[in-house]
Amino acid sequence: MCTPIVTRSNHPNGSIFTSVFRVLSPYCLLVNSTTILTTNVMKLYRLATLGYIAVAGMLLVSCSKETPRQEKKPNETTKPVVPETPKIPGEAHVAVATPGGLEAALKGEDLAKLTKLVVRSGTLNQADLDYVTKSLKIQEIDLSAATLSLGERDKGFDSNSTLKKITAPTNIEKTQKAWFSNTLATELVFPGDKLKSFGGAVYNEKLKSIVLPNSVEELGVAAFANSNIETIPLSTSLKSIPAEAFKGCRRLTKLTIPASVAEIKDNVFAACAKLKEIVFLCPVPKFTANELDENAFEGYDFTSLEPKITVPKGTKADYLKALGWGPKARSAQWFVEAE
Repeated sequence: MCTPIVTRSNHPNGSIFTSVFRVLSPYCLLVNSTTILTTNVMKLYRLATLGYIAVAGMLLVSCSKETPRQEKKPNETTKPVVPETPKIPGEAHVAVATPGGLEAALKGEDLAKLTKLVVRSGTLNQADLDYVTKSLKIQEIDLSAATLSLGERDKGFDSNSTLKKITAPTNIEKTQKAWFSNTLATELVFPGDKLKSFGGAVYNEKLKSIVLPNSVEELGVAAFANSNIETIPLSTSLKSIPAEAFKGCRRLTKLTIPASVAEIKDNVFAACAKLKEIVFLCPVPKFTANELDENAFEGYDFTSLEPKITVPKGTKADYLKALGWGPKARSAQWFVEAE
């Protein structure tokens, strides 16, 4: 702060001091004003700072009252959220806890209105399939996500009269003939690529189509016999065709034998009343006759059907020889070579 200079008139140099005072006095007033202003600004700054501190404190107190955020433990895994299957009238999607537990899994369902059953997980045994046949009136069953635990002598779906479509487990590797036989199903589906041995599906009066994976390497004897099946797409891994495989398939009109087949046994095409076209993609297979010297075409009516039997180019003579026929045999006229 600037202090005014006090002069005395009796000072020898009084006039000089008076002049200095007059000159410096305005500057001193300016300095004094600035000092006062700075002091006031500092007071306001302190007040503002205190205000900010108070507000921050209030915010901290407010945040401390919120529910603390839970930290994820290092070894803790997050369980995926599995959406529930939308409820569809007439359908039931169940998980079977233990073999034989299908009836318990369906507790609470309106069985009288049930038309389709999907087993989302679990293992079914013969008791479960008996329950399906005897107690349910469903038209479709999907076991693609389930497992079947059946023995060689178990009958599977035998005598089921209501099922129209059966979808087998994806993980099934081998079936016995009885498991999917003697039903009124119109469609059999074997999804996936695990099935190696298909025992068969016989005496299925209503069966129109069957879907087998290309993993199937062998078929059971009379695998499709006496079924009204219309189409049979054979596996490209199939090694042989057993005796009577298609015997009595009255509605089968065309059949393609894959290139993988190396052996064809007796009576394979017997009583196939509408089978007018057979396509062999395989090199000349071994036609194995039975003890009666009956080959694959025993019981096949060439005369009535007048079929077209196509073999690979350049193999007609070898096919006839493998069948035990000469080039002038009556049946030879129906064999043609692919172009």
